[in-house]
Amino acid sequence: MIRFQAELLHPSPDDRSILQFPLPHLGGIVMFVMLPVAHGSSTVFMETFDPELAVDLIERHQITSAGGPPAVLQAMFAARNFAPEKVRSVRGSGAGAADVTPELMREAKERFGGALVHRSYGMTECPMFTSGAPGDPEAKRFGTDGRPVPGCVARLADEAGRPVGPNVEGELLVYGPQLCVGYLDPALNAAFTPDGFLRTGDLAVMDDEGFIRITGRRKDIIIRKGENLSAKGIEDDLAAHPKVADVAVIGVPDAQSGERVCACVVLRPAAGRLSLAEVRAFMEARGVMRQKIPEQLEVVAELPRNATGKVRKDALRARFRPAGG
Repeated sequence: MIRFQAELLHPSPDDRSILQFPLPHLGGIVMFVMLPVAHGSSTVFMETFDPELAVDLIERHQITSAGGPPAVLQAMFAARNFAPEKVRSVRGSGAGAADVTPELMREAKERFGGALVHRSYGMTECPMFTSGAPGDPEAKRFGTDGRPVPGCVARLADEAGRPVGPNVEGELLVYGPQLCVGYLDPALNAAFTPDGFLRTGDLAVMDDEGFIRITGRRKDIIIRKGENLSAKGIEDDLAAHPKVADVAVIGVPDAQSGERVCACVVLRPAAGRLSLAEVRAFMEARGVMRQKIPEQLEVVAELPRNATGKVRKDALRARFRPAGG
């Protein structure tokens, strides 16, 4: 992992990073502790993340690498003291640990004045499994989670475990030198295939060039009138709305359809109001299938997240579950 990140970022003693991933997160340990130690670069630490302080530290220490989970980047860009001239030293920004949209990648490139921006994917069991790279086309760095890093192998399978072809959605199975050897609870080891691959539970598509795009979670499915709908696919469409800063889609109980599609959105500053009718018109204009268009809209100040930046959809389901549902 350290070697590949060094090939990607070409660190030198003049480089400075700012820690914006949780330190217990493997991305935080590898990128902001082990990589600087191995290559003589430095890292600026914050006791707790503060977006305004982060902007000031980037300017004060001439930070060259400022990545993080989407919620961290969004908070920094929305900070009252943010200004392009304060972050012009940033040359690279990687995003991961939670769902990353192409819109956020485009915004990060613009805000950081043309910095190399890329997405990555991994999990505790197999961290930093994919990554975008400097030579990748911008469309791939913004719209996919990159390719497996050297030494890693990915394959996709259907529900029966059979391989699927390029550009066909399937469950992502991973293998590599950083893959854990197993779980303390032996019952969980059923997630491993006989030949040592880990079934991640993540749905993905791999194109002809090996770029992987995470499309959802097997368990993050809304079942509406017997049809399985990927929440992430709906989120990706809604994230493109000009008034939407952040979005999570959940299924809420519905007497007629089993579950209905509920969009929980955070609005951009000065966006004004957003109505369900606006959302539906926007989705229809994008050609989204009717069954995927939200039937309920909830505007919230922020989305609840865990320590690694992932949205706590259990909290949203509990909050917006209908009375008696």
